[in-house]
Amino acid sequence: MKKLFTLVACSAMITLQAQVTFWTEDFGTGCNRGQTAAMYTGSNGAWTITDTGPNESDPNNWFVSATASGTSAGACNNNCTMASVTNRTLHVGNPAVLYPGFANIGSDTGSTYLTGTFCPIGICSITNKRAESPNINTTGYSGISISFLYYENGENSLDDATLYYSSDGGASWNLVDMLAKTVGACASVLGGTWTSITIPLPAAVNNISTLKIGFNWTNDGNGSGSDPSFAVDDVQLTASSGGPTLTTGAITGAPFCAGASLNVPYTISGSYTAGNIFTAQLSDGAGSFAAPSTIGSLASTAAGSISCTLPAAAPTAAGYMIRIVSSNPGVIGTSSSAFTINALPTPTASNTGPYCPFGTIQLNSPSGSATDDWTGPNSYVQNNMQNPTISNATVAMGGVYTVTVTDGAGCSATATTTVVVNACAGLENVELTQVNLYPNPAADIFTLSIPETMVNHSLVSIMNMVGETVYTVTPGQEKLMISTTSLGLRSGIYLVKISYLNDHKVIKLIVR
Repeated sequence: MKKLFTLVACSAMITLQAQVTFWTEDFGTGCNRGQTAAMYTGSNGAWTITDTGPNESDPNNWFVSATASGTSAGACNNNCTMASVTNRTLHVGNPAVLYPGFANIGSDTGSTYLTGTFCPIGICSITNKRAESPNINTTGYSGISISFLYYENGENSLDDATLYYSSDGGASWNLVDMLAKTVGACASVLGGTWTSITIPLPAAVNNISTLKIGFNWTNDGNGSGSDPSFAVDDVQLTASSGGPTLTTGAITGAPFCAGASLNVPYTISGSYTAGNIFTAQLSDGAGSFAAPSTIGSLASTAAGSISCTLPAAAPTAAGYMIRIVSSNPGVIGTSSSAFTINALPTPTASNTGPYCPFGTIQLNSPSGSATDDWTGPNSYVQNNMQNPTISNATVAMGGVYTVTVTDGAGCSATATTTVVVNACAGLENVELTQVNLYPNPAADIFTLSIPETMVNHSLVSIMNMVGETVYTVTPGQEKLMISTTSLGLRSGIYLVKISYLNDHKVIKLIVR
């Protein structure tokens, strides 16, 4: 690799230590094809394409798409039209070309390029084009390096990619590096081996607001050269010193229950760029941010507070921490002090239904606690009871019942169960189908007739329309005569329930 500036080895080593990432470009995701770099606008702004020399009738072009999909260093590239990899990259590809008498080729088939082979039939491909980033603000930063993934083939310096920078917003450009060709096990006509590279930039890029980076592709159109052309992804600018700082504020209110809401304050110094996102990240229970959870975010360039929600599935631990990170520039803030999150209880709820009218509803929360609180239809409330019962069920009592379980740490969770109370028409017991009540309506005396097999083995209950039981008896004979006067039954409608074995029958009685 040919460098146009040199660094003393030890100073380069120092530059690469303790780097702060303040600008990134990953070119997005999604399986698209044919989007030129001039059509791409990312979170940092729009990219442009500039001619840097002669271009023939069918020059190669810069595309941002997933037809040359990025992965990771040492891995092979892919094409989203043939696989499910949808990581977009910036790459050099072919224009749309009609080969007379042969085929119509669409643009951007990946990191494949026209070398000039078909110039004798009018398809000529001399190319000199540079893909240029939007302005990058490096105010406050020094010791800046650029790193990215790339792969490249072509034809030595005749079909070649180079890296440039501009310190004046694109008015003038300076060569940084003649990027080396990459080789690897997956280098082929359709692909290449992704390679990681980090290059220190000169001091001219420090502390300015008009930095641009550019990738140039030159093709001499002589018909020689080999695919792949050039592709780049995951561009980052880092600095060894200076730049904004970000401090995560104190976390108050701990210990927390999983799923709890809280506000996380933060302070800043230095400048943050429009479009910046501050994100609150939660560590694991041991304080590691190797795989942080995002718990809140805020679009801002100023100090403030982020409204956050802890993960509902967070396990109990005492080593959780929170930090705030920013996107533009990319700054990782300080971590908070460790605090405790208590896991939520995991209640369950069930019932023994379905039920018939006058039955007893049994609600159960076997994984609950003695402090279970129940609510349900008809304004039902039962506090501090794990497995409550509701007697004299009515159809209106059917519906969703909710239990709220609160554990010793004060953390609560809910579970539900659906109670079904049927009208219980279509009884199967033959004996119950033979039960009769007459006369009905009744003025004073009515008779309840039951089969002999039910004598001394059944239960008769009379309920008023508010669910109160006003009379209960076990019949000792087949014909039971009941006086409405002696029972104090006023004119109205009553329900007579006859229970036998595991079933029952309900008869509406009208008293005049």
